[in-house]
Amino acid sequence: MRTATTFLSELRDFVKAVRSLLSSRERWSELFRRLVERLSDRRASLPNETPIDTTRAVVETEQPPSEIEEETPIQRLRKNTERYLTARGLQIVEFQDVETDNKVLRARRHLARFMVQHCELVLPIVQRLRPTLQRRGKISWAIRQSDPEAISVLTNVASGLAQLYVLDFCQYCSESRMLEMRIRNQPFAHNFLSGQWFEWGVTEQVRRWLQQQNYPYLLYQNLKLRCQGGASLEVDLFLVVWVRGEPRFLMLECKSGVALTNEEMEQVARANRLLRLNWNRSAVITPEPMATPFVQAWQQRTNTSFVPLSELESFLCESLS
Repeated sequence: MRTATTFLSELRDFVKAVRSLLSSRERWSELFRRLVERLSDRRASLPNETPIDTTRAVVETEQPPSEIEEETPIQRLRKNTERYLTARGLQIVEFQDVETDNKVLRARRHLARFMVQHCELVLPIVQRLRPTLQRRGKISWAIRQSDPEAISVLTNVASGLAQLYVLDFCQYCSESRMLEMRIRNQPFAHNFLSGQWFEWGVTEQVRRWLQQQNYPYLLYQNLKLRCQGGASLEVDLFLVVWVRGEPRFLMLECKSGVALTNEEMEQVARANRLLRLNWNRSAVITPEPMATPFVQAWQQRTNTSFVPLSELESFLCESLS
């Protein structure tokens, strides 16, 4: 049995322990109070500080997937095009927008497409006009076709060229079926008849075909690229088409001349090499089929297909299949 002395000793120890605990609590309270004061002073020194809305942050991070803005196919194609060209050391400098708001340019594109649609009838007249690009003069063209539709096509093309300021003189005599024309002495008129009509017409035909197939696509006409080291590269038509979950890259060069030069073919080979394409993704489009020996020799040298206008859609189908 404990004595009174032992009990008093234990009581004194208990009192000391309680006092020590209370003292520690007061010290921690004082430290916490000083910390809060310092944080308040710190916040006051920051200009225009906005409190963090944790509730808003949680809501934004838990946003339903259906409300997140998805990347469009065209945006995806632009990114893929940039990566594709960058990997090959190429950078876009400029290109021609086919969706122009200029009424005159739109009308010229429409006429070019009409000329390409009737290329078999139109090409001989264009080839007859070309020599007058250097020496200005009037030409006479006898329309041998008796078909009223053929006559209508040729006269409409001639009058369209005059209305769009490519010709400064155009006259048709129905009795003799004679068409007289003279080219306007302006650079844009010379460019149009030198081959722009064919390039624009092919571009419009490709664009309408892609729209019919409902393919997302990007179309770069007269694409100018900068290569590593500062050299430049030009392509008539560069296509990027989204097919079955991946981009396809195609190059088309449009040549409306009667004969192709070695320099032209070297340019095609260089473009194909820098873009790292092959014969089923690049083509030289011509108004008419070319001689087989020539095609075989240049296909091997340029790794590029030579496609007559009549087979353009078939080439596109095979390239995108």
